[in-house]
Amino acid sequence: MILSTLLLAAAGAPPQDWGETVDPAVRAQELLEQAEALASQGKYQSAWNKYRNIRRRYAGTPAGQVAERRVGSANGYLGWAELRRNGPSSNRVDVVVMGDGYEISKQDSLDRYAKYVPDLFERHEVFGEYSRYHNFLRANVFSAEGGIDGYGRDFDTALGSANTNKRSGGNVSVDRERVMAMLDEMPEHDRLAIVFVRGTAPGTGGGGVATIPGRPESDTLIHEWGHAFGGLGDEYSDDVGYTGDPRNSVNVSSDPSPERAPWKHWIDAGVKGVGVYEGAAGRAKGAFKPTVKGCAMQNGREFCVVCREALVLRIYSLVDPIDGCSPEAQPLRRSDDGPQPLPAPGPLEFELTVMQPEEHDLEVRWWVLPEEQAPPEPRSRERRYAPGDRGRRGPLSPLEQEPLEQTRGNAKGLHRFRFDPEDWQPGLYRVVARALDDTRMPRERYPWVLRDEEGLLESERAWWVAVE
Repeated sequence: MILSTLLLAAAGAPPQDWGETVDPAVRAQELLEQAEALASQGKYQSAWNKYRNIRRRYAGTPAGQVAERRVGSANGYLGWAELRRNGPSSNRVDVVVMGDGYEISKQDSLDRYAKYVPDLFERHEVFGEYSRYHNFLRANVFSAEGGIDGYGRDFDTALGSANTNKRSGGNVSVDRERVMAMLDEMPEHDRLAIVFVRGTAPGTGGGGVATIPGRPESDTLIHEWGHAFGGLGDEYSDDVGYTGDPRNSVNVSSDPSPERAPWKHWIDAGVKGVGVYEGAAGRAKGAFKPTVKGCAMQNGREFCVVCREALVLRIYSLVDPIDGCSPEAQPLRRSDDGPQPLPAPGPLEFELTVMQPEEHDLEVRWWVLPEEQAPPEPRSRERRYAPGDRGRRGPLSPLEQEPLEQTRGNAKGLHRFRFDPEDWQPGLYRVVARALDDTRMPRERYPWVLRDEEGLLESERAWWVAVE
């Protein structure tokens, strides 16, 4: 026994107590991580086999319970992989691509469709401008059968895809609760998914889920994502058999009055082509839209100015314009056990990293304010979106003082500010940095966002500095 232990140690292997058994929960967790790794590598059958092994041998462990949930029935979840990552999920829009009606043996087909999604977004005017604000992930969901419920047939699928609204020729949708359950198997997500289904009926979108039949096609995907992500309404006027009053949204109104249109601020700005036009929400009468042609929510590829504004604000509801800072920012309120002012025996360097759109830069301004002039915390507002988003914060408090400096960042969005205590009297100061996306694009007359009631386009970091 001693000789064997010495030989193992010499070979680089840890000594082993032959009377000791491995903790089943630890071993099950190791196997679970192996199954997830296999799925991320596209080895789906092997991943499924590994899950089944965990489920059978380690049923009483936490990992065994996960395996039971994922492969304990004919439909389930195999794992996830990155398609394109631009930053941490905590400050990006995580778009998760998955499929319904794809058996384990058909996962490769879904993978081929999923890999096109980031490129389709990047080629689009709005999502391409803010492409670095997004991550794209793939969740591999398997179904027992391939097909869509409806017209007298039912298929056993993971997400319950089904034909609806048969009066208009049929649209396909999935069970949102099942989609969210699959998303919850992932470490992080924004409750947003694009689901490819194996069929040819028109897609649907809403509540964070865009259902896309067949192959990835730009116009369809962008239109349904406008519903799912932006809460946008249809702007086409073809009567598709909808009944009841149309649902009002940022780009659809049941009221013909320009004064009461949700997009009144665009009308008041005198933007060419923006008005109140009848025919929207799949109805020829009784529903009104802001433009008559060209919007992706009708029959175009790009969004009208009203929808574009809503999408930019929706992106910023999840993404902070400031992506990082150094030193770590300090809250306004100080306490004995809280952050202490930064001493300034010599010059201090502050750094701010801001998000980088494709064709325009964010504005970054710096203030150095005496303690009594420090801006108050922004007042909280009623929550509009999902928990953890930026819509609850409310606008930043206005600063009456002129900024001390406006900095230009480098290609990575890094801005630097130098505080020299020799320039200031002894006392306590608040160094404030604010980043703003004015959404002004080159060669365009109007910014993409005219009204930002929640102050989503602006963010702040601040520090206390003591000058002796």
